[in-house]
Amino acid sequence: MKKNIVLLALCLLIILVLNGGHHVEGRRSHHPKQPPMLLVFGDSFVDAGNIPKTAMSVVSRGWHYPYGMSSKNRATGRLSDGKVQSDFVAKIMGLDESPPPLADLGQNDDDDVDPSGINFAVGGTGALMGTPSLAQQVDQLDDLLKNRTIRDRDLKDSVALISIAAGGDYSDIKGRNGYDQMTRLSRRVTEEMRKVVKRLLDDVGVSKVIVNTMAPMGCTPWESARNNHAHCESQGNTMSDVHNAALRQKMAAGFRKDEVLLLDLNHAFNTLLQGQQDQFTSGLNECCVASKDGYCGQVDNRGQPMYGLCRDPEQRFYWDYIHPTQAAWKAVMDILRDPVKDFLGNDDDY
Repeated sequence: MKKNIVLLALCLLIILVLNGGHHVEGRRSHHPKQPPMLLVFGDSFVDAGNIPKTAMSVVSRGWHYPYGMSSKNRATGRLSDGKVQSDFVAKIMGLDESPPPLADLGQNDDDDVDPSGINFAVGGTGALMGTPSLAQQVDQLDDLLKNRTIRDRDLKDSVALISIAAGGDYSDIKGRNGYDQMTRLSRRVTEEMRKVVKRLLDDVGVSKVIVNTMAPMGCTPWESARNNHAHCESQGNTMSDVHNAALRQKMAAGFRKDEVLLLDLNHAFNTLLQGQQDQFTSGLNECCVASKDGYCGQVDNRGQPMYGLCRDPEQRFYWDYIHPTQAAWKAVMDILRDPVKDFLGNDDDY
């Protein structure tokens, strides 16, 4: 009798375990699809807080008011009144915002990388210049792989976003020979970008790479101030066009379309700046206007602001002398949303 009871108990236990296993498996299969890891490299268009938080200066201004004023007055190191491009790309991928900056890694007694990825971008970075440069940012990712902070399996289906779009590499071009300088320099800049993309795909193991084209630099308030913001300056826009032509050639010749997406910021910026919508009614004028030889956010020795603010950043395309507002970044990425989703195979399952 006892033997029969033991056998019956064992049978019931096996049934419970099997049913439990089926139940757990069922819950897993109904979980939402996990967004891929996002790795962000490049310049201030995508930097989410890697510049050190120090006392107010032109370099650290992103950590101080009025930066972040459209995001609950919370300055986060982003060079905007709120979010930047990397936040909106992340949103398309199913994430809440840009992955945390590399500078945050290990700040909370935790060396684990956030599942959403890492943002390596630093304002002022170029392909050939900056501290760190674009290649040096990828070196930082390599270091995390070598010390196993990130593992190779974490990079399965990962996506890299590269922004060398703010024109830093070309800042010294001046004078009559500007076009020849641009052409020669664009070959070097875009070749370096090609090498970085190839390294990410072939050596690091990233699955897909999104590369920004250069924005129309002649339209920035920095350039258009020469004509009282009446129109875009031709030399700045020519520089962007020369760079983008070289970049398209390098990307098309070196990579498959399912590996690399050239994200046309230049087209999206021009569409919005040429008034093909009703939102941005103030043309090329920035929202945060600095005093002569000053910068947005600067204060005098009495703490008085040395800048003026527009009434509504939602109606301005540019936030400061070069960077778009949060509203502009949203509008730009609304235009580019479908190409990104198609490239990633994002079918709204995230």
